[in-house]
Order: sequence, then structure tokens, then C-alpha cells
Amino acid sequence: MDQLKEYFKKNGVLHHAYVIEGEKRAVVQQLAEFFEKDLGITLANNPDYSCETFDTFGIDEARGLRERQSRVSALGGRKIFVVSAERLTTEGQNALLKTLEEPTAGTLFFIIVPSMAQVLPTVRSRVTHLYAGGPSREKEAEVFLASSYHERENVLKPILEEKDRARAAALLSGLHGCIKERFKKNGYAREYYDALFALDRCRSHLGGRAPSI
Repeated sequence: MDQLKEYFKKNGVLHHAYVIEGEKRAVVQQLAEFFEKDLGITLANNPDYSCETFDTFGIDEARGLRERQSRVSALGGRKIFVVSAERLTTEGQNALLKTLEEPTAGTLFFIIVPSMAQVLPTVRSRVTHLYAGGPSREKEAEVFLASSYHERENVLKPILEEKDRARAAALLSGLHGCIKERFKKNGYAREYYDALFALDRCRSHLGGRAPSI
């Protein structure tokens, strides 16, 4: 999230749409602090500020967002839409394309997802991507990589039994970040390339409509 603050401090403007990869509650809190401290916007009882959470963001949710953002600002300033979703359907993302490409003046979108892998290339081309994984996600992944096979099974067991998509996505994202750093530091070793490719496939699958955890 530091990139967002630094960019605004340097340029005084923001891109109209961001997709932020990270843990929902932490990112929502960080964004709220940024809006109030850096942008000087009071969020309490602000009709131009919307923060919504969805398990699945589909075509109906996209159409609803498009309709709400088309309205005139109640206070005459920026309209801010924060959307957090565990999954973005292909249909929902396609329905959102024109909104992201041609938003009404002064409208800002912040879409929070557990993994960027589920975001379509057509959506990525219209937004700025921010990573807010944080040290805890990376640390958990490092511990996982250093564990024995049996210990890894113990980590995965509750995720599988509880069908916890959020934890599964967080672990995959953390593993991806850790291995990507090793990839950069140790050269383009085949084992790192294969691991990153496998993780991308897993993350993409998890972001599908009915993934098998």
C-alpha cells in the first residue's frame, strides 16, 4: 500500500481503478486510513463512499456497481467504491470492463482479491495492480516451505476440511511471492520456473466458479 501513498504524494492524482491483492480486513483498514489522512475524506456517513464484501462477484454485482457509479456525487467530490471479493466470475469481470474503462468523472475503484491470478487479462489492462500481502503471509509460506511433508499435510488439512478458500488463496499467494524472490536471487533455475507455473495454475483454478479446494 506504500506505493499508493507514494504515487499520490508525488503526483497529486490517482489512477481511477486499482486491484489490490491481499487480506481483506487489513487492506480495507489501510485504504480507510489513506482516504482520511491523505485524501482528507471523511468516511463516516459519507454517501459517496461504498465498501462492500462479496463471496462471489458476478454479473449482477457488476451491473449494480455500474449503476451506482453512474450517479452524480452527493457531496460534489470523489466517489469511492471499495469492493472485496473472494472470487470474481468471468461473466462479472466482462460486465465490469466498460465501467472500468469509462467511469464517471471523479470515481475511484478499489477491488480487493486474495489472488491476482483470477483476474482476467482484459481487466488487468484497465487497472493498476497493488500487492498488499504483508509479512505474515510471506512468513507463513516460508515456514511451509521449510516444513516436512507431514507438517505440510497438517497445515493443509484444516484448509481442506473447512473448504477455506481465503486461507488457501493466501497460502498460494505467499508461496508464489517467496518462490518468485528465490527465482530472482538465484537465477532462472528450472525448478523455480516449474514451481511458479504450477502455483499460477492452482491460483487460477481456485478463482474459478466451483473450484475443488
